[in-house]
Amino acid sequence: MLARTVTLFLLLTSFLRAEMDNNTTAPDHNSSAVVNKSNVMETPYAKESARTPTEKSEPSETKAVETADNNNSNSNEVSATTKLDDVSALDIAKAKRKQRKILREEAKEEVDTQSPTMIDTIVVKGSVLQGQIDQLTAEYISFKLIYGEGSIRIDYSDVEALETQHEYHIYFDGKETEGYITGIKEHAFLEIQHGEVEELITIAKIDRFIISENEDTSFENRMRNTFPYWSGYLDVGIEYESGSNTKNKLKVGGHIERKRAQFKTIYDVTYAYETTQTVDTEKVLNKHELYTFLEQDYSFTEHDLYFFEIGYDFDVPRYVDNRVYPSLGYGYRLQRSKKRWIQFKVGLGYVYENFLGTYDVNGTETRPSSKNQYLAGNFGVDAAYEIDDIPIINRVIIGGHFFYMPGVKDLTKDWLLRYSITGSIPLS
Repeated sequence: MLARTVTLFLLLTSFLRAEMDNNTTAPDHNSSAVVNKSNVMETPYAKESARTPTEKSEPSETKAVETADNNNSNSNEVSATTKLDDVSALDIAKAKRKQRKILREEAKEEVDTQSPTMIDTIVVKGSVLQGQIDQLTAEYISFKLIYGEGSIRIDYSDVEALETQHEYHIYFDGKETEGYITGIKEHAFLEIQHGEVEELITIAKIDRFIISENEDTSFENRMRNTFPYWSGYLDVGIEYESGSNTKNKLKVGGHIERKRAQFKTIYDVTYAYETTQTVDTEKVLNKHELYTFLEQDYSFTEHDLYFFEIGYDFDVPRYVDNRVYPSLGYGYRLQRSKKRWIQFKVGLGYVYENFLGTYDVNGTETRPSSKNQYLAGNFGVDAAYEIDDIPIINRVIIGGHFFYMPGVKDLTKDWLLRYSITGSIPLS
């Protein structure tokens, strides 16, 4: 019995040992598949990586550090959703620095986008002045400084150098050019650069000097460039007085002048109307008159010229229904400057005039209407004189006009005389 039990125990033990050995040495198909895959993917790069495993772990460590830094930076930023309890003094200082940096960058971008300031430079008796040319005439330069208000007048004899960054439109001697001034020679000539072309212009022959439309597109500057040879003015005066003496007055006056090279055209017009009335008298017409005058000059030398002129007027209180008087002749001009000159004229003309008839209170004609015409001579004087350096108003231009047309046959009966004196204060 005991022998059977021992034999059974030994057999069972041997069976269990054999079973354990089989589990250890038997191939595992799943494990072999994994091993085979790793063998297939193994490359020289994998072998090298296997030899230096630390090199492969560094990027992940760096990435982890950067992520940590970003998290810390974001945690310190002050935003609209940040709680006040979480904001420290350091966070506020960082936010202020960041805002100042943004403002500096925006200001720099704004300066970069702005066009550069253009400056004209003039050297006067060794002094360098910067600004812009306000006016350039045959007698002087009016220069507006960048570090002050107003303009200064400079004689060409004091100018040593002149150069502009502004582009100007220059009209001279019946021609025109557009460009930049690069220099001045002998106080009498301007050097002009237009593209690759250089010109030399005589200052005394300049008619107009205007800023180019490429730089100033205002309506006023466009008109100056469109009508460069024209100038003029318009005066309107209205007066009304009421009381024991009722008065109505209206006066309109205008002057237009065009000058190009040796040709000059002048047109003047004046209209006046005035009535008065008192409690004891009826309305009286004191003025109802019109005067127009057109003149065309042609200068063939510096002093000598030919002229043709024609005038038209009516004067109701003086019973002049209409009057026309053309004339032509020769003139001599003495000129110190464009605003200081005197001109004498002599010629021959013709006067044609109609007179109104007169009537009494009953409508009866007391004097019939009439006509008159005669050949006449023409003697005239025109002048202008500018007074400058006047306090407050700066300068005044006094003008005078006089002409006398006596009849050739009868000097005492037929004659025509007109004269006028004017004063003007230029605004620029």
